[in-house]
Amino acid sequence: MPTQKIVPQTESTQTDLKQLLKADSFLPHLSYVHALEQTAGRGRQGNTWISKPGNLYLSVLYRYGDLDAGVSKNLTWMPLWVGSQVRQALASLGLQAGQVQLKWPNDLLFNQNEKFGGILCEKIQQNLVIGIGMNLAHAPGQLGTERPVTCLSKMSPEGARITVEKLRDAILVHLDKKFDLEALKKDLARHMIPKAGTEVQWIDLLQNGARKSGMVAGLGGFGELQVTCGDQIIQLFSEEVTLKK
Repeated sequence: MPTQKIVPQTESTQTDLKQLLKADSFLPHLSYVHALEQTAGRGRQGNTWISKPGNLYLSVLYRYGDLDAGVSKNLTWMPLWVGSQVRQALASLGLQAGQVQLKWPNDLLFNQNEKFGGILCEKIQQNLVIGIGMNLAHAPGQLGTERPVTCLSKMSPEGARITVEKLRDAILVHLDKKFDLEALKKDLARHMIPKAGTEVQWIDLLQNGARKSGMVAGLGGFGELQVTCGDQIIQLFSEEVTLKK
């Protein structure tokens, strides 16, 4: 039976869940920490996540070492898989499938533009600690992003009816599904942006923060974004990508 810890406030659900795992290496699969408010939430690349009460702050333990070998062999795809499962959880609660997109590698967007959620996966031995932050009642959600932010209650009548408890439970149901790489690729082809043929920009941290641009060619064998830049194919693994204006 998974451990279920719900707290009114914490600094970070990621930190709390990692501490639980450190204290109990046999912590069950899909154990979670759910906070009603965070005081030190964080997103990718050190960005701050604004964590007002009424939004979802959830960290889930995914014990891939106890599951089939397919997950271990495709671990780099897991942030995208988690994003796909979260998108499907939202659809199961009434949001139209076409309204929600996954922006590579792990942001959730409404109508391909406004961000309302993000995912952070951290590997610890043969486990993933999956952090999911989602704006239900309040926006903005993350500092340091160039993209507009929104919240579910502003997106649609269906979004306004979703509670944090219903969303949490739906996400857990979908995270309990079997990993299927081919099904994931098909879902990403329909619901992920940027799509092939889209011109994008990113910051190259290995070249003193130079801004580069190129044309998306698709996803590589590890889930990386492949971008054509001149006569080169550049592979992006975690860079912050924006659509070129």
